Amino acid sequence: MTFMGSEATHRPVTAEVSTSGYRITGTLRTRFDRIADVLNNLDRTHLTLELATVRELVDPGRGERAESVMVPVDEILFLVADMPSDRTHDAIVVPKRPVAARLAMPPFRLSGAIYVPDSVESVATAITMTPDVFVPMVDATVTCWIRPELNTSYPVVAFQRRLVHVMSFDEATDPLGGLRPTQPADSGWS
Repeated sequence: MTFMGSEATHRPVTAEVSTSGYRITGTLRTRFDRIADVLNNLDRTHLTLELATVRELVDPGRGERAESVMVPVDEILFLVADMPSDRTHDAIVVPKRPVAARLAMPPFRLSGAIYVPDSVESVATAITMTPDVFVPMVDATVTCWIRPELNTSYPVVAFQRRLVHVMSFDEATDPLGGLRPTQPADSGWS
């Protein structure tokens, strides 16, 4: 039961959390459909993972298993979960465009596409002005300079923008389809 006696539907989702020192796999419970929403709408300071395995990045070993672990949200670099990248129900849809992005979050680097509202000209403005702490990245490639065996690709990740050390964006390239066609100069009303 939740507040006022209503029943919340929290479904189990397989997830992987990466911090600067640990990689934690397990199951989280959420009522949200999108990966970034899980963390942006969390009403606690820690994310709980059940049936978890915790591995240190510098000494991965076999990992330690626990029935439940709590990870401080402020320490999460990025989250990978078996969730869709788009809303699966009726919602207000803001027209967005994909932008190629590269992020440095030691000891990781991420590259992929982020979606920026069409109404915002500057990607820098969009990424720094969003109230969301976690931002989704699609078609993400993750590399780890201290553990190359962790290098992999994911359909979608949610990264914590405050913990990104360096960001770069390429609006000239559509990350999902190559070079963008050049736009002719606006000649006014035709």
